[in-house]
Amino acid sequence: MNLNQFLSSDEDRAWIKEPHINVYVRKTFHYISKNKYPFLDLANVGVKEKFRGKGIFKAFLKQFENEAKKSNRGVYVESIQEIRLEEFLKKNGYKYVLGTPEAFPSMYKLFT
Repeated sequence: MNLNQFLSSDEDRAWIKEPHINVYVRKTFHYISKNKYPFLDLANVGVKEKFRGKGIFKAFLKQFENEAKKSNRGVYVESIQEIRLEEFLKKNGYKYVLGTPEAFPSMYKLFT
């Protein structure tokens, strides 16, 4: 299933398989500062080793954010284990989810 198929389906979670990347995503709701918001979650990301550092995830995230905006959802990135990703997300407007572990933080971005 690709991202567009997932977004147009009734499924609330799926593995998205795009060239060189597999991503586990969900349609969810999260509470941020006591307010409930709809999100598209990125729960697991795998870029094929020989394609890492070539902008594959960056391009996927841009498409993911655009689709989130169109569907009036934010983007929620769960349990970040890669410091480079954490720094990239901070530079691109993502905020930390309070109460998530410092070692594996979750981050979010709202578009409203």
